[in-house]
Amino acid sequence: MKFMFAVVAAFWLMCGNAFAGYTVTISQVGGNVVAAGSGSLNLTAISPRLGISSFNPEIDSGFGYLGIGAVNNADVYLGISGPLGFGVGGTFISDSSSGPITGILAGPGVLFVPTGYVSGTPLPSTATWNGRTIASMGLTPGTHIWRWGTAGVDADSFTIIINAAPSTPASIPTLSTWALAGLSVMLALLSISRTRRQSSSRRTGTSLFLCVLGILLYIPATPSAAGTSCLADTSQSNFLAGVLTNVDLNTSPGDAMLMSGPRIDQQNTAGTTTGTGFGTPTWTSQTFTAAVTGTLVQADGELFCNGCGATPPDLTLSVRTTSAGLPTGADLASTTISGSAFASGSVTSFAATFSTPAALVAGTQYALILRPVSAPAGAGYFWIRSSPSTYSGGSRVLSADSGGTWSIDTTRDFNFKTYIDSGYLPSGDLVSSLKDAGTATSWLTLSSTSLVPVNTTLQFHVAASNNPAGPFNFVGPDGTAATYFQSSSASLSQFNGFRYLKYKAYLATTDSAVTPLLNDATVCFVSQDGLAAVPTLTEWGLILLSAALALLGVMLRRYLG
Repeated sequence: MKFMFAVVAAFWLMCGNAFAGYTVTISQVGGNVVAAGSGSLNLTAISPRLGISSFNPEIDSGFGYLGIGAVNNADVYLGISGPLGFGVGGTFISDSSSGPITGILAGPGVLFVPTGYVSGTPLPSTATWNGRTIASMGLTPGTHIWRWGTAGVDADSFTIIINAAPSTPASIPTLSTWALAGLSVMLALLSISRTRRQSSSRRTGTSLFLCVLGILLYIPATPSAAGTSCLADTSQSNFLAGVLTNVDLNTSPGDAMLMSGPRIDQQNTAGTTTGTGFGTPTWTSQTFTAAVTGTLVQADGELFCNGCGATPPDLTLSVRTTSAGLPTGADLASTTISGSAFASGSVTSFAATFSTPAALVAGTQYALILRPVSAPAGAGYFWIRSSPSTYSGGSRVLSADSGGTWSIDTTRDFNFKTYIDSGYLPSGDLVSSLKDAGTATSWLTLSSTSLVPVNTTLQFHVAASNNPAGPFNFVGPDGTAATYFQSSSASLSQFNGFRYLKYKAYLATTDSAVTPLLNDATVCFVSQDGLAAVPTLTEWGLILLSAALALLGVMLRRYLG
């Protein structure tokens, strides 16, 4: 029995380890940071959502983002859970990478794999950041794990192991330039003092000794390396400080995406207080031509009810197709407007929403038809209109027999607005807030973290000036507006010598169902910390200089006294 149990247990263990998870180990290797991935992934338990193009190998630990492997297209899966990040943040584009593209975006629980990835396929991927350290990249040493699936069935994990940087032995202090200068003066004077009192042979030996001593003590201080500073837009407030056109920052706070949802498509607002009366059977209508394809979710207008009392009847607003400029066929959609809103007798605006919106096609003419559900008291309802005609895409249309027949009046138009939901807008842009380097500087790179699904694009222009008020001329890498910077570590050297900089992100889609998503954008430059500083005394240099000055005082007293 024990033998059978052992066999079953061994079989279960082998099956359970069919997918042993994926591990990325990040280590300090000399002056570079290296990430190496190994293992494979089981995607059975998580859901594919979309594909993205030009997925870049980079890291932002505070945002929970890691990508390794060569730049390539990737598939996106949702459903992993774990820590929201693995450090304090900062975006760093890798300097080199290899293998299949692989990564995670911890916040929304996103996993990236090569396009068409098959579960169980090894992912031997790497990425290297030159001249970086674990600390400078804001990485937190330790093990960080994201999991998904059901244990023993389809569970798997993505693990990031960040090794602590090896300790560096304390370096032996060296003489600075100022200490060397002071010591040289002392040695020179000492040589004069000694040689004046010595024989010729001893004079030569003393001079040689002092010369050798000076050479041995000449250990110049290491010059400081150039510093780098970065300015990043990573939050909703960062992006809100810029100028937005057709860009949404609210649906996914902290990210920039194209606007979607209902928007005004057609309107006429030229009418003031004059209206055209209607009731039963005298219906009235306004035709309009849709500019975009989508669903009509709302229509607005302005009415008043003259002498209708405290309980004017409700109204029905519907939309129909047209033929030769006249309404025809059945209602495509309809909604009820409460008559109580017009009890005051004053001009009142209404906003009517359609619970089942009608699908409209760009370039096609439709008709909004308005009528009460029963005859109102008094003079009845009046729809505010403009005269002469002020809307070119349609006209006022009237019926005396409850919509049986219609006549066009091309001299007048009713006040109205139509709202169509056409999905994501085809394009939008975001101009960043002013980026101030503090002084005229050398600009290094523009980089970003983003999701760019198929049929969408995200690209940049950059502008610089030495005046915070501009002018800012946005251009691409060739110095004209005809080219664009891409999101992966684009060089900004053409803007060297300027203090202020702005970027302009262009988002576009040819598929109204998807949008590019800009998570963050970062510009880096050579900081003031990297400029050459006046040499200062090291600790040992100060000690030696103090001793030299003391000895010099004794020697001068003996020599002059």
